[in-house]
Amino acid sequence: DQTAVMVSPDRALQTGTAGSPTRLHGAVVTNTDDADPPVYDLWAAGDGQTVTAASWSDNNVVSLFVKDTSGDSDVVKKYGLTELQENGANKRVLATGESDVEDLTGASLIQEEVDRRMDLDGNGVVGVEISDADSDHITGQLYKGLGLNADEVFYLVGYGLESGTSSNPLGLGTALRDEDDADGTVYWTPGEGVTLQDFERIENGSFSQAVIDAIQDDAVDGEETHPDGAEYAATLDTSGTASVVFFNSDRQIITA
Repeated sequence: DQTAVMVSPDRALQTGTAGSPTRLHGAVVTNTDDADPPVYDLWAAGDGQTVTAASWSDNNVVSLFVKDTSGDSDVVKKYGLTELQENGANKRVLATGESDVEDLTGASLIQEEVDRRMDLDGNGVVGVEISDADSDHITGQLYKGLGLNADEVFYLVGYGLESGTSSNPLGLGTALRDEDDADGTVYWTPGEGVTLQDFERIENGSFSQAVIDAIQDDAVDGEETHPDGAEYAATLDTSGTASVVFFNSDRQIITA
């Protein structure tokens, strides 16, 4: 038996009937043997793979999204489908070369979902999923957001944040960021063995007394103060020792 994956981004497909049979219009095919001229076979998702979405992209290409849980970490694979007419039916050719497939996870998957306003990994959320554990949040100030894998965690500044939907997708625009590296944006997390105790925004030019107390250094004369440009302060606890991390108005960590 063969199974055909049918892709129709514009309208819903229905099971064929005697009066209106379903043909292989929109079936996904691939040149599995790299033959020349190509010989196309019906494509099917592999073990641990689930087709989750399809959507139009640029240049009349359909993007096919496939969640893959077969590796050490889950990814959503983004394939490009181009149209082919074969035996009177329009089929969609899936390119499987290394440069033809994009692996989406973490921030890249969230951005793709927000841009398309679509759930691409099948979790019912569009963009960031806000943790449903009250202990993960400092209500009204900072919310813990979740990605595709357990180690993909983001902390978003905001009020009353909820998981994204197609009508109101939630991106990473207000997420706390660490120092950027050669690959681009790095999102901040407290780190292993560190507990986020509190989070606050500067008010009338000053932070709370708890923040001020936590940044004092007994080896330095006089009172320590927050760094220039600090807009937010996260109070951390590491094995009973308090420390503070400051962020600027763009929610990026201040290191100097």
